[in-house]
Amino acid sequence: MGRAPANREPSPPPPPPGRCNFWLPNKRRHCANSPLPTSHYCGNHLPDSASDAGALSRRRVPCPVDPSHTVLEENLEAHVSKCPLKKQTAALAAQPFYSKGINSGGGEGGGGVTSAAKRAAVHKLTEDELHALIEKIKSVHATAAVAMRDSYLVADACDNWMRNQVDRCVFATFDGVKVGIF
Repeated sequence: MGRAPANREPSPPPPPPGRCNFWLPNKRRHCANSPLPTSHYCGNHLPDSASDAGALSRRRVPCPVDPSHTVLEENLEAHVSKCPLKKQTAALAAQPFYSKGINSGGGEGGGGVTSAAKRAAVHKLTEDELHALIEKIKSVHATAAVAMRDSYLVADACDNWMRNQVDRCVFATFDGVKVGIF
């Protein structure tokens, strides 16, 4: 009887003293920044009506480097050069192991082809082409399966050698070829 309608969100609690009054619904808390001296809001959440009446250029715009935050339009040019994400990206790119877009799938192998396009290409194959593709897949699988099946032999041979159960050399046989491990 005394309940609020189920579709209505509860009103936010009052902000803690010395904190911005802006309510963050996804985090279910108030902004953690300190408010400006003349306002109840921080610089990021200052309502347009509370900003200086004569300063039209005090508009906030999304950062072109990282749209997750906004910048005053008048400071945009200076901000772009010192944006934290830009610095972080530059530091990552300077690492010797970094290669831009390495996992994007748009290189020589993938060519940026979508899964739907790949499925469509398979559906367009003739019956003979499809059988040839299946045989090729079976052939590649058989080659890989043999290599994987015999791969445990190397570890067993090395274990014997490490436990000094063999003198100097351990031999393992792969597909009828005897290989020595020293």
